[in-house]
Amino acid sequence: SKKIANIPIKEIQVFALSFLIIITGTLTGLMGLLIMGLAACIGFIPLLTQTRKSNCMAFLLIPTLLIYFQM
Repeated sequence: SKKIANIPIKEIQVFALSFLIIITGTLTGLMGLLIMGLAACIGFIPLLTQTRKSNCMAFLLIPTLLIYFQM
């Protein structure tokens, strides 16, 4: 537990976010980065408005299901 207490969490978070941005940009280009940014904005909505996260899930899940089932 002493080793875990000394891990610099902030540095790990910055590394993980940088890694995700680089991989997304490399594999999907500008469109993927735009979608990633939009998803991040949607993810912040519950924090800013004090609502439930399930509302955001429905916001994303319903159009996906409609496309998947071709309705």
